[in-house]
Amino acid sequence: MNRIEIRLPGNGEAELLASFNADQHPNSNHCGTQCHPIRQQALGPPTDELWLAPGPVTSQQQGRFHVTQARDYQFLTVELPDAVDSMRASTEAAYRELIALISASNYPQLLRFWNYIPDINQGSGDAEVYRQFCWGRADALDVEDR
Repeated sequence: MNRIEIRLPGNGEAELLASFNADQHPNSNHCGTQCHPIRQQALGPPTDELWLAPGPVTSQQQGRFHVTQARDYQFLTVELPDAVDSMRASTEAAYRELIALISASNYPQLLRFWNYIPDINQGSGDAEVYRQFCWGRADALDVEDR
């Protein structure tokens, strides 16, 4: 299995903040509750991506989100049900919950977002999954609502 390590800056000994891969089989030898399998088919050999941050690292569940955090960094994941018919509504709800979690935390700066959407181009016109996802995300991020 290939391995990619991303070391986030900071003082102190690096600990595992998050690990994820695309083959749906997390390597439990190194990640414990920090594993985040991605439901997609790997395009090449299975690869573990490890995010390391100065510790200590803790892990907890907050609503639908799995949260791991270190002194200076927080990693949040959520998996939504495959709901093509309600993609806009479920995306908006998840992003609103994410914004509330970030706003209430000691980690107000966003480093990166990943969104994996199976069958992203399913549907056509306004019914396309990606279009529905984008509208849901835009609805949640609309500044006038906050």
